[in-house]
Amino acid sequence: MGAHSHLRMRAADGTWAKVSTILLAPAGAEGELDCVVTVEKGPWPATRPTMPSGG
Repeated sequence: MGAHSHLRMRAADGTWAKVSTILLAPAGAEGELDCVVTVEKGPWPATRPTMPSGG
């Protein structure tokens, strides 16, 4: 199995969502986390930043 297939399998079974939740929970509990932005693959090129501006 190639690396790409392995990573896609982990995304499909929810592994990355669980890891993200576990890693970000302490920051969220302490109020240090404003937002989380996910980037999904689409039929368009990534030409603009996806993070929100500071305000």
